[in-house]
Amino acid sequence: MMRIGNDISATDYSIAFSGNDNIVNQYISPVRQPKRAFIYDICKIIVEKNFDGSVEYSISDNVNWSLKIEYNEIVKYKMLFDEYSFAREDIEGLLDGYESRTILIRSFKRLYVDSVCDFPDKSNDDRLDWIFKELCKAVDEASDPMASMYIEERDQAILQLMFYAFTKCQILEKPPKKG
Repeated sequence: MMRIGNDISATDYSIAFSGNDNIVNQYISPVRQPKRAFIYDICKIIVEKNFDGSVEYSISDNVNWSLKIEYNEIVKYKMLFDEYSFAREDIEGLLDGYESRTILIRSFKRLYVDSVCDFPDKSNDDRLDWIFKELCKAVDEASDPMASMYIEERDQAILQLMFYAFTKCQILEKPPKKG
């Protein structure tokens, strides 16, 4: 409780009182329900696994991925996906046993579709930036402030998951088949 002149105020951060002489105001902040997000759970698992970054799994070795990158005209995410492609098999194995895998991967597809509809004149790199930021927000909002992961860990896990979603054709367009 704090008194300044005739004013008085008190708070425990969920309820606050303030007053002046005989007038008292009570402020009750809304109770925030915890937000859960599959992306947060998976990112946390990825960070705890600490996948071996030395495994070579270059996107240039896969003709289908290279064609898809070329077709979608991505530059920034070509470099990022190549950087984070090392964990593709680890992510595949991790998600194999994950109960909500389909929901998680479909959320990537939904974000991609939203980006195409909401930003029709933007480049695919810009759309992927938007998806990345949306996934970061979801992870941050679902995290426990006392046990949150580092930003760098979060970013790496999200990029690894985005690359995985790319390989599963959930983000970006497939090039049309020839013939």
